[in-house]
Amino acid sequence: MTKSGDDEYFLYVLSTSITSNEIALAQVQTKLGRAIARRPALTTSLLEGSKDCWVRDSATGAVHEATQFALDGERFSKSLELVAKGIYFHHFGERWEGKLHVRADFIDFPHEPNAADIQEARMALASYADELFKVEPKHGSNPDVFWYQVHTPCEGPRCLLRMGFFGGSRAIAFFGELRTRG
Repeated sequence: MTKSGDDEYFLYVLSTSITSNEIALAQVQTKLGRAIARRPALTTSLLEGSKDCWVRDSATGAVHEATQFALDGERFSKSLELVAKGIYFHHFGERWEGKLHVRADFIDFPHEPNAADIQEARMALASYADELFKVEPKHGSNPDVFWYQVHTPCEGPRCLLRMGFFGGSRAIAFFGELRTRG
């Protein structure tokens, strides 16, 4: 897969997420529309094995019809890592060459054997991030499309980076070693 193909895949996942805003929908109709016209196989591969489903908005309780499709987690995570490294370079003026861990808080894994545990951990991390980053300023010239926040803890990772895409799709990046409770 080419870098531009990975970029299109990343944009497709972000802009079609149930958590995304109207700007994301416009991206689907314009930029991704052109990509799909050039390469119809992109949509075919993404929607292969997809199914209709209903989702409940955890904030409002509203139920929406949606389409669930299998995520190429490795491909998506690699793109998210590249975005995080780019932001790190932009923010700190230096490249990050150390360990990097990224987690998207808007992606669910309903078919995993431990889906309930994954969901619980994902929600706990999102809640923790909400609390941790509430005092950190948001950076980015168009926050409806993208914003980020940086937190530099006293100990642990070099920094934590929270990214927001198209309204409600958020991810967190841990630059450095993660410690586990033991």
